[in-house]
Amino acid sequence: METEAAGLEQQRVHVLGDRMVISMGNQAAIFAALALAASGCSGYAEATLECPDSIVVHEALAKAAPTGWETRQHPVPKRLDGIAVFDGDPERQFSLAPTSEEESGEGFAAFWSFGEDPAPVWLSCRYVDTALTLVRQLPTGVRECRVHYAAGRVIRSIDCH
Repeated sequence: METEAAGLEQQRVHVLGDRMVISMGNQAAIFAALALAASGCSGYAEATLECPDSIVVHEALAKAAPTGWETRQHPVPKRLDGIAVFDGDPERQFSLAPTSEEESGEGFAAFWSFGEDPAPVWLSCRYVDTALTLVRQLPTGVRECRVHYAAGRVIRSIDCH
């Protein structure tokens, strides 16, 4: 039996028996999937995640500008630079190295394996020329992630299950 919770355009959450598949473009789909997981539909979690391709960052000086100077913002999007996988909250800075990597003619894939009963695993999306990252905890039950890169280390997909 398939149950579907639909959000905006390309956001879908499917529950197929004891398996949950998330296909999303924003955080509304994540919330819906986590709500389904909390309701008892999460024997096995599978997620296709997307870091936003770019973000706009509002920067500010840590203290007032020197006398006679003013600050101005130029909202230039910061493009996605890479990802990191963390054992626990990224604040603790326990970044995990990939378990293995596999090259192909079109790029490569990096794999992370978390074992049978892992601590909470987090995904961090890093952006060029900013210290700001987007982070989120992966759904309970995720045992591994695979990140597919095109040439030039451009992220094509992030698959976790």
